[in-house]
Amino acid sequence: MTFEAWKNDEATIHRMQESVRAGRVSHAYLIEGPSYTDKPAFAREFAKAILCPRRVGDGCGQCAICSKVDHDNHEDLIWIRRMLGKKWIAIQQVEEMQAQIARKPNGPRYIVIIDPGDLLREDSQNRLLKTLEEPPGETVILILSENAQRLLPTIRSRCVMCRLEGVPKEADENVTQRAVQLTDQILDGSPYYLRTQTLGKIPKGGGDTAMLIDCMEKHCRELLFSRDEHGIPASPEEIGRLVDGLEKARAEIERGLSVEYALKKLLLSI
Repeated sequence: MTFEAWKNDEATIHRMQESVRAGRVSHAYLIEGPSYTDKPAFAREFAKAILCPRRVGDGCGQCAICSKVDHDNHEDLIWIRRMLGKKWIAIQQVEEMQAQIARKPNGPRYIVIIDPGDLLREDSQNRLLKTLEEPPGETVILILSENAQRLLPTIRSRCVMCRLEGVPKEADENVTQRAVQLTDQILDGSPYYLRTQTLGKIPKGGGDTAMLIDCMEKHCRELLFSRDEHGIPASPEEIGRLVDGLEKARAEIERGLSVEYALKKLLLSI
């Protein structure tokens, strides 16, 4: 397995590899990690570790099976993603997956990857529970998530939890500075027009937006731990509300809401 992007996750990777080698693969894994961790790539590596006949627990990365997994055309690998133009993963997608895995796989097992599980509505999660409780054959389900708390407790309790930390990308200096400025303006109660001016100076690409939210949450943590020392006027509760608002904005962007609208909505709500 090539896990250079997850240098901070050796213990988790070792535990998952050993379970494959020992023939103790769980029927469901909940793989949680920040936005900068490439969870789909991690899921592919784990799928290869399970399916590769040459290097069980590692994946050789060269055989036909590994190649098919890398190119998303393996017959027994099922991806469930949000369909174009939709805000959520539809319950029909879960039902179609259940119908497929009820049939005999081409190889030893099916592997289902739900990316991201955060976009499963409650009805879809409840439908998925049936499979998590009684998975057919040796099916393995991988649920990818940035925040496992968005999933029902009944879903979480039926999965092996795997937390990824990854190696954070270096944030663009402009994004970092504006994130600190915008966070301080929100907590200081600065006028809305000043907040929007700061927001307007930040690029609105997907990666920049995720990095902006990450940097704002990081600054919130720093403020929380240094609040008394530096006399930060915001209370822990106010800082906590901002972090909750940031997570809500992140989730709305993932569901298809425009970046600008989600962030301006955040500024108005705090």
